[in-house]
Amino acid sequence: MDEDPDLFSACQGTLDVGLTSAQSIVNYLSSIPREADPRAVVALNDCVEAFGTAAGRIRSSLKQMLLLSSPSSPSFRLEINNVLTWITGAIDDGDTCTEGFKEVVEGPLKTDISNRAEDYKKVTENALALVRTVAEKQAP
Repeated sequence: MDEDPDLFSACQGTLDVGLTSAQSIVNYLSSIPREADPRAVVALNDCVEAFGTAAGRIRSSLKQMLLLSSPSSPSFRLEINNVLTWITGAIDDGDTCTEGFKEVVEGPLKTDISNRAEDYKKVTENALALVRTVAEKQAP
């Protein structure tokens, strides 16, 4: 990845922010008492799982980005496609969380979680766009 170190650094930085965001959401959701509406409890538990999975996918993406083969290597395309798949999955995980709250009564908790999930999604979509740029620029 010596071809464009600034782009590579931007990818890593954005993925780091996405990972921190996902982990922060898991910590926040885990700290919320489970005494609310039963639908909210189910949605909270599902969100903890979804964002935990998202964090794992982003972590895998970061590791793969650090270990990317040279763009001229036959394995480069597979490796970068893995990263794209994992980031897309991480975005979907966040969407799964917000979908789970559709049946929950409007209120501060639902709004707060929706806002956090939306911020996470923006950062993660930026990471996806940057990795796509790497894939396009480095494609043999």
